[in-house]
Amino acid sequence: SGGEATRLVFTRLSIEQPNVLVLDEPTNHLDLESIEALVEGLRAYPGTLILVSHDRWFVSQLATRVLEIRADGVTDYPGPYDEYVHACGDDHLDVDHVVLKARREKRQKKASPTPESAERPAKRKNSKRDLQKRRQRLEPIMQRIEAAETRVQEIDDLFCEPDYFARTPVDEARDRQAERNRLQLELRDLISEWERIESEINALEARDEIR
Repeated sequence: SGGEATRLVFTRLSIEQPNVLVLDEPTNHLDLESIEALVEGLRAYPGTLILVSHDRWFVSQLATRVLEIRADGVTDYPGPYDEYVHACGDDHLDVDHVVLKARREKRQKKASPTPESAERPAKRKNSKRDLQKRRQRLEPIMQRIEAAETRVQEIDDLFCEPDYFARTPVDEARDRQAERNRLQLELRDLISEWERIESEINALEARDEIR
């Protein structure tokens, strides 16, 4: 399996004892106990670690320097990931949050009134009514998304506490991880529903522009 192959690679590396490790998504296919064991092993590793990962907890446990690579340049932050998030204001490892934020900004921009929209004729009442209904349907979806995001953040904050896994029973940690996984799936479904309604709104708006 993928997990067995990953563990075999780490076993070989521990025997070879290199002074630099380059790790690309090393937590893929690993269960919770294996990830915890990997973190403990890498903490004891005396060499240099260069890692790429979307696992927020894994990065926060190990990274002492963060390189953010964007289209317009590279940001080199000399500190752990939690401090970097606090400094830049965005948690780039929370993918659902990043996508949703972009869609919110897009919606807000489209919802802003313009002189041109104010001059549209009153004969589009039916179309506007349809738009209003769909926009109203977005509100409860947004509330559920925000509630799920808040709970995921609470769990992530717990996982980032230095002694959390040392003082927390394994079953309790597993339950929280299972809850986080369930919330992530729920968020994906809610965001898909958001996208579907947003597409309908875009289609209605485009139809109005053609008229």
